[in-house]
Parts: sequence; structure tokens; C-alpha cells
Amino acid sequence: MLRWLDDRLSDSDRRVFEAELNRSDALRAEVDTLRVLRQGMQETLHSEAAAAADPYLADRVLRRIAAPRPVFADDLALWLGQVFRPVAIAGALVAVLLAGYNVRLSQSFATESSTAEAMLGLPPVSAASVYDLDVFAAQTAVAP
Repeated sequence: MLRWLDDRLSDSDRRVFEAELNRSDALRAEVDTLRVLRQGMQETLHSEAAAAADPYLADRVLRRIAAPRPVFADDLALWLGQVFRPVAIAGALVAVLLAGYNVRLSQSFATESSTAEAMLGLPPVSAASVYDLDVFAAQTAVAP
């Protein structure tokens, strides 16, 4: 019956089916029911397909593809810059204050030290202190 509705029967089979269709009221009723069901399904399918196929879908997709997308690394760098800017400023301020404190403290001692030693708060290094370290290291070295 479905092949006849789809027009896929051979000529001889079609003639036999149509002869039976002319004789049987039940067969005609069944064919009519199948036609109504098929038409209803096709209409439903076409209406759902038309609703799903937005005529502006292609335009939206092309605009989205063409739109520049932000790079994650750029967003991350911007976010980190905003979040840690106060921390960086406070850290720089503390470093400057500590360097100034060490320079001021080193000026109060009678020893001469370089500016780097003064800023870092290191004691002045002399040849005698290096020699003392060598002697101490030799005395505490473990024999193999």
C-alpha cells in the first residue's frame, strides 16, 4: 500500500492493487487514512522545519564568525593588572622605604660601605672578613 502511495509499484503490481482497491471499501478507507496521516506528518514536519530555520540564522552565524573574539590571555592580563595594581604599588613603596632605612642605618655606623651594601642592609665586606670565612670553612670541613 505504501509503495502504491509512493508510486513505486511496477505496472503489473499497480494494476492488481488498483483493481483490489476498486473492489474493497475497507482497503479504500485504509488508503484514505494513510493519506491523511501522511499529509498531517508532512505538514507538521514542514511547519517545524520552517520554525527552526530562522531566515536570519545565516546572517547571525556569519556576524558571529566575523566578530573579533577577545583572546583569553588579553583578558587575563587585564584582570591581573587591575587586581594586583594596589599590591604592586604597596610592594614598591615598601621596597623604597626599606632601602632608605638601610642607607640611613648604614650612615650611622663608622664603617664605609658601598651604596648597594647600604641599600640591601649587608655588612661591609673586607679582605680580612673573607679570609676569616676561609679559615672557618677549613676548620669545620669534614675530612673524607
